Amino acid sequence: MKAGEYQITGTVKNEADGTVVVEAEGSKEQVDIFLADLKEGPGWARVDDVKVTQLPVADYNGFRVVY
Repeated sequence: MKAGEYQITGTVKNEADGTVVVEAEGSKEQVDIFLADLKEGPGWARVDDVKVTQLPVADYNGFRVVY
């Protein structure tokens, strides 16, 4: 799953405790589709929970991994 396929901008970061933090911006429709796919996750991953928090727009330029 690639954010660019959803016309989403933002960031993704893997935390030390195994959680993944995603900040995503795009149209409501595209973000909703992206969220639905995040809840499924890739076949090799286990998704226990997805929490959504609305944040102020950050005007990301592209999508990147944060280390």
